[in-house]
Amino acid sequence: YKLRILVTDRDNTLVQKNFELKVDTARHSVVVKDVVMSPSFGVEPGRSLLTTVRLKNYGQKDEDGLKVTVSVPALGLAASDYIDELNKNEETTSEELFLRIPSTARAGDYKATVTVTFNDGDNSVSKDLTLTVLGGEVVVSAPSAPVDTGKTVITLATETQDVVKSTSG
Repeated sequence: YKLRILVTDRDNTLVQKNFELKVDTARHSVVVKDVVMSPSFGVEPGRSLLTTVRLKNYGQKDEDGLKVTVSVPALGLAASDYIDELNKNEETTSEELFLRIPSTARAGDYKATVTVTFNDGDNSVSKDLTLTVLGGEVVVSAPSAPVDTGKTVITLATETQDVVKSTSG
């Protein structure tokens, strides 16, 4: 680009300067545009959290083999997805990343981090979010042994069967 600056005074004396400008974008620049968590307002302990990540490539180069990771270090959770290709000036969304919140998780806010690694692992970008674990009642019980009630239980099939006399069946 050329930048021309014209300066004049009260007497119309003109001073003109021309400058050459080079505007360039980064060769590798991927941005996390949006992160969608479902459920979005909080998750109960023992339930699952699905996360999708929206990315845009602002760089000059097409990117191959992007790795998208969602992690909640305090709960020991992480899930990853690979995106094969993201062309320059394009957007894409990751597959759903599945995290199961432990049933022993305490209610509260936890730091969740989305990390995208690209350019053969040389570049990465991160975005921090807050994950809210709701205060549901957590019931932890040991498996119980079958109770002997002293009754005989017979289970019948609901399908019709043909039985031929003098044969087993």
